[in-house]
Amino acid sequence: MSARLISVNPGPLGASAERYSAAKQADEAVIAAAILEPALAQFDATALIVRTLPNPVSKTRARYHGENSHPYFTEQAMLRIRQAGVQHLFVDMPSIDRADTHGPLINHHLFWDLTTTPSPVPTSQACRRTITEFVYVPNDLSDGDYLLCLQLPRLAGDAVPSRPLLFRIFH
Repeated sequence: MSARLISVNPGPLGASAERYSAAKQADEAVIAAAILEPALAQFDATALIVRTLPNPVSKTRARYHGENSHPYFTEQAMLRIRQAGVQHLFVDMPSIDRADTHGPLINHHLFWDLTTTPSPVPTSQACRRTITEFVYVPNDLSDGDYLLCLQLPRLAGDAVPSRPLLFRIFH
């Protein structure tokens, strides 16, 4: 599939007019829609790969636990991702949602068009979308367009391990 790799610097939630319903502190690091806009303005790929900066190799061994342990997307950013037509989202964070929300996974629900009813059911189109968390994109890969092969084992479940492979497109 076609993919676009972007690198972003998360900023403090309080510096943005955007929101996340379960946020608790204005200094929490978020990825706002404004940060994504340059890459999504002319988005014509199937997959979006988001690499957060800084991007040390130690990220592959990081232990994420507790509140405010990793950046997350604002609700407006997730809506902008959906509006751009992203079908497959890859992130180097443990979740697209805030850690320890003790409630619904707001961005997951937005990505899969889930209602807020007690038993949310995704649409048939939403069932084809994927989120891959905990990817690590080395610094020697530059931002831009790639071909992506997403290898999945034949396992049934709502979460399975995957192996995404990127191939650079040379123009």
